[in-house]
Amino acid sequence: MSILPHTILRSCTTTLRHPYAALNIKTPAPLSTICDRSWGRPTAAAAPSDLSGKRLAHILLAPLVILGCWLLSTQQAEAIETDESRVQFLYFGHLEYRFENETTANHSFFSLGEQDFFVVAEIAPQLSFLSEIVIKPAAQAATGFAPSIERAQLRYDYIDNHSIIVGKFHTPLNYWNDVYHHGRLFFPTIDRPLGFSSMTPIHTLGLNLHGQNLGRLRFGYDLVMGNGISSSDTGKEGTSMSVLTSAHFNPIEGSRLQISYYRDTVNNNLHGKHVGHTGNSTYQNDINLHLFNISLAYFGKRLEFLNEASYLRTYSDSTGFETAQSFTNYVYIGYRLTEISTSYAILDLLEISEKDLEAKPGAPRKIGVGYRREFSPYANIKAQLVQTSPIETTQKKSRSFELQLSYGF
Repeated sequence: MSILPHTILRSCTTTLRHPYAALNIKTPAPLSTICDRSWGRPTAAAAPSDLSGKRLAHILLAPLVILGCWLLSTQQAEAIETDESRVQFLYFGHLEYRFENETTANHSFFSLGEQDFFVVAEIAPQLSFLSEIVIKPAAQAATGFAPSIERAQLRYDYIDNHSIIVGKFHTPLNYWNDVYHHGRLFFPTIDRPLGFSSMTPIHTLGLNLHGQNLGRLRFGYDLVMGNGISSSDTGKEGTSMSVLTSAHFNPIEGSRLQISYYRDTVNNNLHGKHVGHTGNSTYQNDINLHLFNISLAYFGKRLEFLNEASYLRTYSDSTGFETAQSFTNYVYIGYRLTEISTSYAILDLLEISEKDLEAKPGAPRKIGVGYRREFSPYANIKAQLVQTSPIETTQKKSRSFELQLSYGF
C-alpha cells in the first residue's frame, strides 16, 4: 500500500491546546461554576469582618481552583491530541479533461473522477485499521455516482515485520495493485493498466499473512486465502475460496521484483462486485483459473521503470472445451527532467484468447507519451497523448488527449 508521507499525515490533524475553545464547546456546568470570573469578587455590602472569615477563605481558595481548572483542561487537551494523532483522515480525488478523435466523430468533455475517503487508525500499539471508501462514477445511479467500500482491513503486527491482515484489501498480485490505491495522486500515469479491466482480481475479502523488509534483500511475502471471484463482499454468492502466494525482493533502494500465483474456481462463471470487472457471460459452468504474474519496478532519482506481465490459464472440467491461454504486458518508462517534472511513455498490451470462457476475448492495445508536473506533495497534473486499439476487432483505433488534475490532503 502507498500512503502519504508522515509529514502530510500530521498536517491532516489539528493539535487542540484548549479543547473547549478550539471545538467551540461550552464548558460543562460544574467547571463553568467553579471558573466563573466573578467568583471571589468583593461586593459593596461586604463588611471588614468578612475578610477574616468566609471572605478570606474565598480569596485563598480561588487561585487553587483556577489552577485546578487549568490542569484539568491541559489533561483533556493532551488526551484529545493523543487520540487525534492515532487517527488520520485523508481525501483524494481527481478532475479530467479528454478530447477523443475517432473515425466517426470527435468528443470533448470534462469529468469528475473517483473521490477517495481514507481513514487510518492506530487502535493499539500493534493493531491498526485502514478504510478506503470511494464515491465513483456509476451509470445506473440517479446522480451518476455511487459509494463503494474498496478496503476495510485490520492489521496485527505480531512480531517484527510479520503481520496478519483480515478484511477487504487489494489483492497483492502485482506491484500496481499492491502499492497504489484509488487516489490518482500517486499514479505515475493517468489510468491503470488494461489488465485491470478483465484479468486482475482487484479485491479479496479474507485473510493475508504478510511480511516485509526481511533480511539484506528486504524480502517480503503474502499468503492469502479469501472469497473468490464469484463472491461479493457479503460472501453469499460464491462457494470457492481463492488462494494467492506472492514473494517480492527489494535488492536496491527504489526497486522491487515480485512473483505471484493466484488460484480460483469461478462458480458458474459469475463475477462478484468486488473483483472489479465483469466476465464472459456466454458460458455458465465452473471455470478453473490459474494466474501467474511477475513485476519489476524501479523508481530512482531520475529513471522510473515498471513492467507488469501476467499469464492467465483457464479451463473447464466439462468435456469439449480446451485450455485457454491469455496474457497482458504493461511497460512504463519515466525520466525526471527536474525534481517536479517527469516525461514518460507507456506500452500496454492485453490479449484474451478466443478459447477463454472466463473473460471476453479480444486484444486491446494502448501506446502513449505523457508529462507529469508536481505542484506539491498534495497535487499534480498529468497530460497524455494516447492511441488505443479497442477490444472489439471491428472497431477502429482512437486517439485522445487526456489531462488530469489529482489532489490529496
